[in-house]
Amino acid sequence: MRISRSELLRKSIHLSLVLVIALHLWFGDLVAGFVALLCIGYLISELTRHSSPSLPTHRIIEACLRSNEGYVLTPALLLASIVTLLLFFEPWASYPAIIAATLGDALASLVGQAFGRNRIWGKSVEGSTTLFFITFLGSLLFIDAKLALLVSSIATLIELSSRDWDNLLVPLGVAICVKLLTPII
Repeated sequence: MRISRSELLRKSIHLSLVLVIALHLWFGDLVAGFVALLCIGYLISELTRHSSPSLPTHRIIEACLRSNEGYVLTPALLLASIVTLLLFFEPWASYPAIIAATLGDALASLVGQAFGRNRIWGKSVEGSTTLFFITFLGSLLFIDAKLALLVSSIATLIELSSRDWDNLLVPLGVAICVKLLTPII
């Protein structure tokens, strides 16, 4: 299946948010404030898109829209989850969560759309497998292999069952699991 131009743009923005990790390593919690401002700016732009004159941000949002979408608040959920992770979790717990939510979720979507043939709970097995492996490999940079394996499994299960809330539930679920399971494993 061919992936639409709007979907590629949407997922490239999603993927680029993994850079928050590098920025956070260099600039610390200042990055959380910047991401919070992005979230507020996105919400204002999205909420005014239907009633205000066209702004440059409106054109970007409209270029990313899927055909059946009206108001789109899922990017705000992703940005809000990243702010929450950066402010309330240690880096070793927040970074694997950011990897799952950005690289893992976006690549899972692209692989699922391009190669997905087998379905489970409305999602492609191929995409879910991609999420698992990307989350596992990225998490190895910050946590040990046993915990990364468990966290990747949990991220995949959350993503399979969460529908429109995955941009919030996957990263928060991963960070909570890393934080709770690190002393045990």
